[in-house]
Amino acid sequence: MTAIKRATKIIESLPHGLQASQLAEVVSALESGTPLPLSQFNHTDLRFLRLLLDLVEEWQMDRHEKQRKHLLSLVQNFEDYRSNNDFT
Repeated sequence: MTAIKRATKIIESLPHGLQASQLAEVVSALESGTPLPLSQFNHTDLRFLRLLLDLVEEWQMDRHEKQRKHLLSLVQNFEDYRSNNDFT
């Protein structure tokens, strides 16, 4: 399973979790080109950190464009939901 699919699964299954929030931040930063401080991942589980790194790598590959668009849509809905329900 690709990192993009794994990220999608995490956000869909655990939308209130820290990992979903971190994934949404990484995806938003990748799409917008906005810098993201890596220090926020200092205490991250190594398997999850590997997922983040794989996600960054896959983001550059054209063959993942359909999955990338689906994940972007999911993240946008996730961010809208969080802002409307004031989750922090």
